[in-house]
Amino acid sequence: MVEKVCQKLSMSSVAKACIVYQELQHKKTLCIDFLIPLAEQLTGYGKERAKNRFRQTIIIESQSIVHCW
Repeated sequence: MVEKVCQKLSMSSVAKACIVYQELQHKKTLCIDFLIPLAEQLTGYGKERAKNRFRQTIIIESQSIVHCW
């Protein structure tokens, strides 16, 4: 149930973003042509954040191990 609500909210946000993009670019594009690059950018952003968090976790763990000795 919560997943469906989140999906509807995210699609609503995408539709609004697509409208804003069209107004700024002064051209009509299909929503799917807007959605695919957006999704690719967001997954790339998410992967990069996950890598950074993983690195931070390793650094924090390695520092705590050093301080224990």
